[in-house]
Amino acid sequence: MDINQNGFVSYGEAYEFLDSGKRIVTSNGRECVEYYAYKDGLPFHTICTE
Repeated sequence: MDINQNGFVSYGEAYEFLDSGKRIVTSNGRECVEYYAYKDGLPFHTICTE
């Protein structure tokens, strides 16, 4: 939930995750989890495995 990875989860970051979904995507041959906003389907954070 710490989108900007500053060690603190703000109310805005928590709210983003409450109104979001996640999907599996492939980026540069790696499997990633992409978090997206329900309101428009646009991604706002992606986490890839090594």
